[in-house]
Amino acid sequence: MTFKIVIRSFQNLSYVGSYKKLRDRPIKLYCAALIGAGCAAYSQYKRNTADMKEIIQLKNYMAEPITPVAQLERTQDDMKTQMELLIMRIQAEFCRALEAEEDKAWQDEKTVDDYDYDEDMYLIFPDAKFKVDRWIRKEGGGGITCVLQDGRVFEKAGVNISVVSGTLPPAAVQQMRTRFKQWCDDYFHIPHRGERRGVGGIFFDDLDQPSQWAAFNFVTSCAEAVIPSYLPIVKRRKDDAYGYYERQWQLLRRGRYVEFNLIYDRGTKFGLHTPAARYESILMSLPLNAKWEYMHEPKPNSPEEELMKVLREPRDWLNIGKTKKTTA
Repeated sequence: MTFKIVIRSFQNLSYVGSYKKLRDRPIKLYCAALIGAGCAAYSQYKRNTADMKEIIQLKNYMAEPITPVAQLERTQDDMKTQMELLIMRIQAEFCRALEAEEDKAWQDEKTVDDYDYDEDMYLIFPDAKFKVDRWIRKEGGGGITCVLQDGRVFEKAGVNISVVSGTLPPAAVQQMRTRFKQWCDDYFHIPHRGERRGVGGIFFDDLDQPSQWAAFNFVTSCAEAVIPSYLPIVKRRKDDAYGYYERQWQLLRRGRYVEFNLIYDRGTKFGLHTPAARYESILMSLPLNAKWEYMHEPKPNSPEEELMKVLREPRDWLNIGKTKKTTA
């Protein structure tokens, strides 16, 4: 980026004219041009750094921000405002990216005339869009719940944000951490099953170091990585064939997800212990369908058995631990 700024600065120097003229000038003037370009580049860099702050984009959000717009405008440099604007932006970007996949999936379907259908049973023009529910707590703050259901690609998708303020009771405070200390595999552990909820990822909360803005930039980079990381997987896998057996396994794994979220997840318990808790939003992440079987075990040498090995003994996918030992 800096190299491009330098080049652009050279192009904008009115006294340079062209590369030939610059080449024919004395060395002092050439150095002056370099210094001028460097100063211009630094000024542009400072402006770009300032532009990294979140700005209010009312037309792009899924709903009106929870905090009054006038207050956000007065406090744009405040970290609370920056965080609210960040999650508002990311929520909208993620929802529209998922809706775009649904739109494309329905466009790729055969036309109505290609089907022998019963109008009472099939929805010909599906509304695969997020239902937006903006809610306010009288105790302070509120949230925006976005849910898409029964789509061509996603059976259920939810993208929620909350900006809650007020006094927390002791039960809610106990669900919060004061240090960034747990890895994803440790947090998403289901003790009574001896397995993890999923194959991995990252997890952190209450991040406050090395500095406020450094933490904010880190959170921003994580949030902006979701779409370019997740959507390629969806596009690659959404048309894969599957059968009854795979569907039953999916429902069983969703059952494990339900167990973790209702028994162990701090976010769920935090919400339930919060005064005037909004249960529809808290429980929104639960799947439409799930399944439990008594003493279920996957078939030997099956893909499901291989997955269970990873869930019981999490894998270091990037060999980070091995790299650290080698470096030490």
